[in-house]
Amino acid sequence: MKEVPLEWSHSYDSCRGVHKRYEKPDAYAFQMYNDNDLERFIQNHYPWFMDTYNSYQHNIQVSL
Repeated sequence: MKEVPLEWSHSYDSCRGVHKRYEKPDAYAFQMYNDNDLERFIQNHYPWFMDTYNSYQHNIQVSL
């Protein structure tokens, strides 16, 4: 697994805690994505959306 940046560690731990309460531990896996991973995912699964994806001005818009 990729290392969680320090500034995101509290949010990451919080999300994991919520999911652990409601799911079986082996029911899912966590996946960390970087910018290249997200772009590849959109290209592979939603190619019609690439123009919109690439038009976003702020990183937060593509990470949601």
